[in-house]
Amino acid sequence: MEYTFYKISHAGYPELLYIGSIKDFQKRKIKHKSDCYNENLRTYNVQLYQFIRENNINYDSITIEIIERCFFKTRSMLIKKNVIGLKVIILKIMV
Repeated sequence: MEYTFYKISHAGYPELLYIGSIKDFQKRKIKHKSDCYNENLRTYNVQLYQFIRENNINYDSITIEIIERCFFKTRSMLIKKNVIGLKVIILKIMV
């Protein structure tokens, strides 16, 4: 299965940095926006979304970009590799 590692950031708020991984990147982009503003969802109070709302950041000004695409046979293999993968991705972002 192909998984996409991506980051969410904003040029005006360098402290806003979120790294995620997902199979369906396009659906996840849409879901992030919905989760940020829908008070009825359990994910509404995730720290990322709270930061966006508390700082009155226009969601459309947020950058969501693909860092890397990787293939894993199973989701459990992705989870096992996630810690190492995230360290590598963070290093790529910092360079």
